[in-house]
Amino acid sequence: MDENQDYDNVEHVDDEQLNDNVVEDVNDVAEPSHLSRLQQFTNMLEFQRQQIMHAYTVLQSNTPMRRVPYRQTTYTRADWINELLSGHDRRFYDAMGMNKKVFKFLCQEIKQTGCHGDERQQKVRIQESVAVFLHTIKGHQRHRRAAESFNRSTKTISNYVHIMVTALCKLAPKYIRPPDFNRVPDWIRKNRYLYPYFKDCIGAIDGTIIPAWIPEQDHGKYRCRKGSANDARIFAETLTDPTNTFPWPPEGKYYVVDSGYANIPGFLSPYRGDRYHLPEWIRSNQTPQNARELFNRRHATVRNVVERSFGILKGKFPIIKGLMPNYPPEFQTDIVIACCVAHNFILEHQKFANVPLAMQDPDYIPEPDEYDFTRTLRTTLDTSNVGLREQTGLRDTIADALWRDHAGRHH
Repeated sequence: MDENQDYDNVEHVDDEQLNDNVVEDVNDVAEPSHLSRLQQFTNMLEFQRQQIMHAYTVLQSNTPMRRVPYRQTTYTRADWINELLSGHDRRFYDAMGMNKKVFKFLCQEIKQTGCHGDERQQKVRIQESVAVFLHTIKGHQRHRRAAESFNRSTKTISNYVHIMVTALCKLAPKYIRPPDFNRVPDWIRKNRYLYPYFKDCIGAIDGTIIPAWIPEQDHGKYRCRKGSANDARIFAETLTDPTNTFPWPPEGKYYVVDSGYANIPGFLSPYRGDRYHLPEWIRSNQTPQNARELFNRRHATVRNVVERSFGILKGKFPIIKGLMPNYPPEFQTDIVIACCVAHNFILEHQKFANVPLAMQDPDYIPEPDEYDFTRTLRTTLDTSNVGLREQTGLRDTIADALWRDHAGRHH
């Protein structure tokens, strides 16, 4: 076969005809896509028209559109607290952390502050407001869970928590106040191992860690650890800043402090270099071998009252034991004050505050994290050599008296 024969059988197509065919093919492909977009646009217009007609029909018939509430329940908003108040005393105590009588006293005190406003103009009655606050701080509840319990919005819960905290802070001067400096504390007077040796002690001083929620950009300002230099600065500022109105001990009286603080007039610390903290004594299972060790052992028992107080406070109000909700830092400080006010209010008005028996033990150790055996902070207060010698002499006098009586009982 001749090679040129194939070419002779091929129909000749000029360039113009070829271009026309290409354009026609492209149009055949594009036309369905164009129609699809047009159809979508038409459908959208029809859907909007139907919505407008439906809305018009509803308006014409004066039939409001039904709103479904977020929370639907069979009981009214005041039923829960009313049920508690009329129910078993123990159930009320477990829920509120106080008995019914003290709860009603607290409602009256808060009402007198004026923070809650006129009952007739408030959505939430005073009893429910106090219950919301106690439920939140006692159970470390988030606002969403409290909203479920009280059938309220989270905004309402937050609003009344703020109102209650503000009211309790106004009561702080009445319920957070210095003790009677002329009276020996019962926990010393009734303990033959402490009285009369520590008869001039008016209280104990220590610090505790309270976790806080802080915005990320401010973490550096609030980062802390036990034994840091910040403790010494805070202690010094507390004593020297007149706006803090620190209750200085009268002449001849003193607070007991731990070995991290200097033994200066008004603040009696233990001997350094000898066993001191109660866990050290418990682990060693040994008796004091000299006057210094015996003094430290008794001093630790006296100062342990503040550890027990921290343990009771955090046990009653877990919100200051765990991480706080994301309130502003200033409001978190107010929550701590409010918890202290509520705690002291209960102790003052409730004859038997149901303090756990373990915490009534003078040697009770609340939590391991309350102790730090590596604390090396020092106060920055300057005192005269005369004052230091007098305080050292007082400590030696107490130690000698303790050792003399101890030796007499064991021989």
